[in-house]
Amino acid sequence: MTIAPFAAALAAAAAAGTHTAASRAILRAHRRKEAKWDAKSLAAAKELCSPGAPPASGFDADRAEAAGMWLRLKQAMARAGTLDPQLAAEIREAGLELPEKDPASRAEPPRWDVAPSAPWSAASGLAAGALAFAAAPAHGALAAALAAATGATCAAAARADSAARVIPFWLAALAAAEGFALQAATSGLPAAAGSLAAGAALSAAVALAGSALERATGRRQVGGGDLAFIPAVAACSGPAGAAGALAALAAAALALAGAAALGKVGLKEHVPYGPALALAAVVGSMCSLAPI
Repeated sequence: MTIAPFAAALAAAAAAGTHTAASRAILRAHRRKEAKWDAKSLAAAKELCSPGAPPASGFDADRAEAAGMWLRLKQAMARAGTLDPQLAAEIREAGLELPEKDPASRAEPPRWDVAPSAPWSAASGLAAGALAFAAAPAHGALAAALAAATGATCAAAARADSAARVIPFWLAALAAAEGFALQAATSGLPAAAGSLAAGAALSAAVALAGSALERATGRRQVGGGDLAFIPAVAACSGPAGAAGALAALAAAALALAGAAALGKVGLKEHVPYGPALALAAVVGSMCSLAPI
């Protein structure tokens, strides 16, 4: 019992002190990877999708299809107002069609750098410290360390989604691995495996529903990073984790509807589900570690 305050203080200090640097590194690494994909896709689109380009065949047909999908994605981002201005200029210079921003959208391009933020650092420290404090008394130092890492990773995912509307797949996988290890250490391997499986099933169901909504509305409702993060929420939270993830998605959607009704945002903007999912993961972990 005596190690809990020390574990919590150490975890909180470490998470708060490294949050900004970690978030910045995550976003910059993702941006470098995305920039390489954009450059390669732009070259292919210029060659194969420009007005007057001859019909592609064979291997070039596959390249043209991939380039066309990339171009349609960037056109949708341009309409929403989330396309990087430099990339937009390069697409237009290549002679490719790109629409103007929809006047009804209030979205902005993603921010690939983050400034030091006391509230975000405090939130990261609080998540890591609280989880370490909950895990240490009954489960020991290893569980406390896993819990603290889980809290810090969830905070980083929330920050990335808030700043750039993205949760890198590897970050979601890291959160899932940490949550799985935490639940395996505290609740046993069968419970951890069941939680992860339930999260994966919920992610698949949300993906199917999101695909249907995309066909009906013409815009993507749930991003790939959100779908990847749903199993992580379930893995972190134990048997009830899938329900917590579903509740988080519903709460974020309701918050968007309320903000739209007040005129704060437009319904065409991308919803950052990451903060709600991260909060569900932390609260679910707290409940599984120290059930009331």
